[in-house]
Amino acid sequence: MQGSALYCYNCGSIMSMKGGCDNAANKKLVTLEKCQPNVKRCFNLKTSTDKTVSRGCLTEAVDYYCTGLGYCETCQGDFCNGNTNFHSGLAKLFKFAKEA
Repeated sequence: MQGSALYCYNCGSIMSMKGGCDNAANKKLVTLEKCQPNVKRCFNLKTSTDKTVSRGCLTEAVDYYCTGLGYCETCQGDFCNGNTNFHSGLAKLFKFAKEA
């Protein structure tokens, strides 16, 4: 895989590029490899706010969060669907990127 072709959104308001995702600007795209493993955060693209994932995430359907495997997944409705297939998650990211 080419890292430059894989993206995820800001995964946490208190992380830096060294620790995970780039938070220098809202909605900034970073490569999946820079997603912080084991720290699940939802980033709300509509309101530019993020929430810690505990028992799911109460955010918009277009939000993303970092999975324990270190890649980003979409938040489904009012909860995070951590069981979504990895490739399916990538397809959603690419679909969003094309629409943005």
